[in-house]
Amino acid sequence: MVRSREHVIYLCLKPEVRFALMAKAAREKISMAYQAHLYVIEGLYRDGLLDEETYHYLRQEYSKPKLRHEPKPTPQDNSEEKLAEKREIYRMVIEQWLEHDEKWREYWIRKAENDRDIIPEANEILKMAKRINVEGEIEIDLEAEKNASHKCPVQDQRKRLRNSI
Repeated sequence: MVRSREHVIYLCLKPEVRFALMAKAAREKISMAYQAHLYVIEGLYRDGLLDEETYHYLRQEYSKPKLRHEPKPTPQDNSEEKLAEKREIYRMVIEQWLEHDEKWREYWIRKAENDRDIIPEANEILKMAKRINVEGEIEIDLEAEKNASHKCPVQDQRKRLRNSI
């Protein structure tokens, strides 16, 4: 089945006109297509080709921003269900603590650091990590790790190269 596209008009705009249209659309916070529609509607109304009711309706319709995607509702991270789920996960982590390698433990230490104020089990993980550090099984310095994550490895490498020359 062939669909008719008689309602589509392609416009070849000079750069000056295109940039002016973009600037106006940006100020109004609508798309360029909507802004072009508004100019056509305005012109047709001034020439008497659109009645006042249709003009006002279309003006209102094309003046509001069109969302490409419906915004997804943001889940509440601190809802009772989420907290219960996180607590259960942290309990499982505590049970499996000695069964996993250093990388896995570091991951959960970082997560526990973020959740320590809202989930009691996160504090248990941090206490366990501290005990293991004392025993020497894992060496994790959370503060140093946080500071290191903000550094750029390329810059560190350049500094090392400069110092070696």
